[in-house]
Amino acid sequence: MTVQCCVCKKIKHEDSWTKAQLERPHEVSHTYCPVCLRASEAAMAVERLKANAAHPVIA
Repeated sequence: MTVQCCVCKKIKHEDSWTKAQLERPHEVSHTYCPVCLRASEAAMAVERLKANAAHPVIA
């Protein structure tokens, strides 16, 4: 099965990620490559901070 980044579409080959064409597009599993994962986590952290500032929890 081919593993492809759901953001940048890079393909995982053993321990590296490269830009390549899919040979069999019907046998694909999607995940995040390390670069896109870090970027997505950072973006989600910013959105959480904005949401928490807009709607603070009162204990």
